[in-house]
Parts: sequence; structure tokens; C-alpha cells
Amino acid sequence: MDASPQALSVELERALLRQLADAWYQVSTSHFRGALKRPQLRLVEGRSFFAHWNRENRIISFSRPFVLETDWGSVVEVLKHEIAHQYAHEVLGAIDETDHGPAFQRICERMGIDAQASGPAPSGGPPTPESKVLKRVAAQPDTVCAGVARKPAAT
Repeated sequence: MDASPQALSVELERALLRQLADAWYQVSTSHFRGALKRPQLRLVEGRSFFAHWNRENRIISFSRPFVLETDWGSVVEVLKHEIAHQYAHEVLGAIDETDHGPAFQRICERMGIDAQASGPAPSGGPPTPESKVLKRVAAQPDTVCAGVARKPAAT
């Protein structure tokens, strides 16, 4: 499976990032009552991590292969894990602890978030990146995220 930026069209990648932003908003609202400011979300190449919270730049980066090759439920669980890091840093001020330190562990326990959240290893098999993104986008209801309404798809 080719999960390179060239294989995934710009439009589909934007749609995937919108879905990640919608999922971030839903988790932030339901688990953290809107206490967080939306970070930048990025897709990056590589398989050394599934996702990573960068507190200095306020970015959650997702491994493009992980997001494209893994079921959406696992992607959302990893997103919750990264949002717990964000909450530990931005709300609790836990910047002197290790990444999976006591504050992070307490948040995960209190919110029912998997502190490991490693997700399954990407399979590398069919379907194609484009078909998975289209399936995810088509399955999501129209939502409002960060005050911007998405238009319903033309039928």
C-alpha cells in the first residue's frame, strides 16, 4: 500500500484532517468540557510513532500510514491519548514530569483513556488510502467544529 503524500490527493488529505479535527473537538468537549484550545493537526510520514503531542508548538502529529491503515476507532483512541497529554500540559501545567508521568496517568484513569493507546500495527493491506478516507468522510455526520459549519455533501 502506498500511503505517500503523492498517492493521497490534497482534497482527500484535507478531508481526513477535517475528520481528525472533528474527532478532536468531540473528545475535547465530551471528556474535557472544552477546557482546551484546538491545536494544529498534521499528518507526517514514518512509522516510528502513531501520534505525538508537541507542547512547544501545540501540534498533534499523526503517522500518515497509521491513520490510513488502521480502523477509525483505534485512531480516535490514540487521539484521546494525545489529548490527555495536551490537557496535562496546558491545563494541569505538568511540564516537569515525564510524558507518561503521574498527572497524565491520573487524567487517563479519570477519563477512561488508555494510557498506552498504541493501537494495532498498521496492516499494510487493502483497501487503498483513498478508499479508506472516502469511507471515513462519508460515514461522518455533518458537524460544527470550532465554529465553522461544514456544508452537507451534494446529493
